[in-house]
Amino acid sequence: MDNNHLRIWLLLLVVVGLVIWGFNSGTAPVPTDTPTPSATFLPNATVSPTPSLDLFVSAPKANQTVKFPLIITGEVRGLGWNGFEGQVGTVALYNAYGEKVIGPAPLTTITDWMQLPTSFSVTIGDKDTIKQVKTETGYLLFRNENPSGDPERDYEYRVPVKFDLSSLAKQKVSLFYYNTNKDPSTQCIESAILPVEREIPVTASPVRDTVNLLIQGRLSGAEKSAGFATEFPLEGFSLKSANLKSGGMLTLEFADPLNKTGGGACQVSLLRWQIEKTALQFPNVKTVKIIPDYLFQP
Repeated sequence: MDNNHLRIWLLLLVVVGLVIWGFNSGTAPVPTDTPTPSATFLPNATVSPTPSLDLFVSAPKANQTVKFPLIITGEVRGLGWNGFEGQVGTVALYNAYGEKVIGPAPLTTITDWMQLPTSFSVTIGDKDTIKQVKTETGYLLFRNENPSGDPERDYEYRVPVKFDLSSLAKQKVSLFYYNTNKDPSTQCIESAILPVEREIPVTASPVRDTVNLLIQGRLSGAEKSAGFATEFPLEGFSLKSANLKSGGMLTLEFADPLNKTGGGACQVSLLRWQIEKTALQFPNVKTVKIIPDYLFQP
């Protein structure tokens, strides 16, 4: 190798060495903070569609058993969650049936709303709120402040919570489910729709609460071993209203955005009978009408 080639190789080595040294000597990125709880960090919490590090809820924690009045605190950090005229969004409390219990209440800022991060605090409910929740679980639904009105800039965030209902008066009700042992040849007979016992809090809407509990489709291991089965819950299927008239006609209005109540004659009949028999256990219910009419049709 002559001197010219040697000089070229030495020059190349020097250049490569300088590039590597410059890359390694740069400032390492500094972690911003503890990540905001999201669907990854909070079991059963859902984010739709929340960017990371934008909303941080410090209290209550996910799946915490809450008491009322309930103090909710946290901060927003931008990326769609910003302050506007002293508030940074709203929060509402829902039970496991998707019924709104409280809210929406404004997330009032306790620091300068024009300076990020912005802290917020709000107190919701009172000592009687526990009588309204009806279920042992629920969630807080946060919505951002969106003065633009652009739907693409609307953000939601859910934090699951629990409720202690042990102090409330209870009443026994029956949920009617299909028992396969009573229909061994799968003839889909109505007489195979039989009751299992439950306790629910005493409320002013026992029929609605019982039907809501039915369509959750929660059977115990012992009940399953005894032959009970159900296709409830159906994805997206929910009870919108229950209207009982003085003559005893109960109208149940459901939402089925994913068309899960359709199917074969056997399937839809079993589902409809489960609802009707559960409602008809109440002495003041004489007939049951399910709307829209196209639900539970083969």
